[in-house]
Amino acid sequence: GHGRDRVLEEYEFEAISSWVHTAILVMTNIKSFRESPVFIKQRLFDLVPEQEINKILETLQMVGLLKRDENGKLVQTAKTIKTRPDLQKLAARTFYEGLLSRAIKGFQLSEPHEREFGAYMVGISSKQLPELKKKVRTFMSELYEWALQNGDPEEVYALTFGAFPLTIHYQRNQQIGRA
Repeated sequence: GHGRDRVLEEYEFEAISSWVHTAILVMTNIKSFRESPVFIKQRLFDLVPEQEINKILETLQMVGLLKRDENGKLVQTAKTIKTRPDLQKLAARTFYEGLLSRAIKGFQLSEPHEREFGAYMVGISSKQLPELKKKVRTFMSELYEWALQNGDPEEVYALTFGAFPLTIHYQRNQQIGRA
């Protein structure tokens, strides 16, 4: 069975700071999953070398996110991996940079009916940011809970949302100019 949410320590998160770790972890929930680097590599669109997959399977067990059940089958120990939401460390950056570059590949590797991308560009004030973050986190966790209700997943999907400044604040720009 699945345990409670696991809040990972910083050092643990650093050990699994690539999207591939999480993808492989979630993949173990798919019925057709086979603990074979060749199988996993194929399912990941051949983007990850077998050697790396072997290392990741070891790390996930070491960090305690994967364990062997009574039949020796690899299973996920906790449904979710949580880190503090504003983890500003390099590990978080590595994770999102990797995942977003994978998102770009998503256009080449999947058909339109298999994906969903949307973008709005809006004007935002700094005082709106806390509320924006709250709304996004609420929506994302609702989406996540909805997805977890599916007892028979077939594929692993990444649900990402990004809000980032496209323009630089005028005052900040002045300071940069002077630096």
